[in-house]
Amino acid sequence: MTVKTISDSNDRIRNNRVCRELTIKYGLYMPKGKEDVKYDRLRGKDKHKYEMMFAIRKALEKSNNWSEFKKEAEQRQNSFYHKNRQQR
Repeated sequence: MTVKTISDSNDRIRNNRVCRELTIKYGLYMPKGKEDVKYDRLRGKDKHKYEMMFAIRKALEKSNNWSEFKKEAEQRQNSFYHKNRQQR
């Protein structure tokens, strides 16, 4: 008796296609970008990633040139680092 395994190499592609078809069929939409993320529910690496993204955006808003951005980013990075060290 020979046993053959079923390939799952196309599962991801098939799942994406099915999700896209269901989205179109039921009039749903896929959010673009990171605007619709529920930040208060994030944990671990995802939470840190978004906190860093916001810190970079704020540093960009406050700076007019590269040296100001570096200075602002370093200050935010230091406060971010100390905040996360205290949580551990």
